[in-house]
Order: sequence, then C-alpha cells, then structure tokens
Amino acid sequence: GEFQEPTSLRIAAIGEQDEPLGYLLARSVFEEAHLLKLAVVPASRRRGIARGLLTTFEGLVTQRGAERAVVDVRAGNEAARKLYAHAGYQTLVERPRYYSNGEGGLLLLKTLDAYHRGEHEDDG
Repeated sequence: GEFQEPTSLRIAAIGEQDEPLGYLLARSVFEEAHLLKLAVVPASRRRGIARGLLTTFEGLVTQRGAERAVVDVRAGNEAARKLYAHAGYQTLVERPRYYSNGEGGLLLLKTLDAYHRGEHEDDG
C-alpha cells in the first residue's frame, strides 16, 4: 500500500436563494470514512436535507475507496438515530458517559455498497 493522507470532506446544502440549509463534515482515511458533523438549519429540517447530505457523502467516499462509514451520535438524539438507522447504520459500540455532560454515545457503522467503487463497471 501507498501512503494516503487523510482526506477532509465538506458538503453543503444550498437553497434556491443561495442560502445555506445544512452541511456535513467528514474525513476519510484508507477504507474508513468518519462522519464528524451533520447539521441542518432548524427552519429547513424534516425536508430530506440531512438524508440528501448523507447519501452524497456515502457516494463520494465510496468512489474514493471507502468500504465503511462510521459516526458518533448522542444516545439521546432520536432524530439523528432514526436518520442513520433508516440509512442502514448499525450500532457498533455503546459508550456510556461518552460526552462531557455525562450523556452516552453510540458509534454507528455502515458497510458501504461496493457497486459505487467501480468494481462492477465495464471497461468498454
């Protein structure tokens, strides 16, 4: 293997008047993409923006060779847990008192679809 620098990834969701609706921050190292932050402005929530950002993120990192995506989520963040569960993320590790306020955290994992990595592409 060749040495690979960690790759930072920033994805923004922009509205029709060029207003920011949400963003996603991640870094990708070798086969693993770590989703660091996913946020949507309150007025634009429940419109599929987070799901769109997540789908875009997964497609981009898969093209770059990532085989799995991981994300830390607060145990009490129901909206985030639902979003990731619907997208196929599963709990890998439960972390009691992970956050500074004593709240537990969950490390979620999704195995990414190899189809996007070009392994099924035709050479012609």
